[in-house]
Amino acid sequence: FHAIFANINKNILLQHANTYQKHLKNRGDLFLSGFFDFDEKSILDTYLPLGFSLLKRYESNGWIALHLIKL
Repeated sequence: FHAIFANINKNILLQHANTYQKHLKNRGDLFLSGFFDFDEKSILDTYLPLGFSLLKRYESNGWIALHLIKL
């Protein structure tokens, strides 16, 4: 895929990290949302070592959305 959008809870985002990495093309966009600000560190600690880079972070009322790119 060229882009994947996942708006679901932290646990599912963590469980599916390898699947998203496997199916996303290089330079593909990954949009993750549906989790709280206090979960952001565990999300990034999982995705960055898989070859993703953070492009943009969005926050609204304690909810977070991240735009990552697969390198």
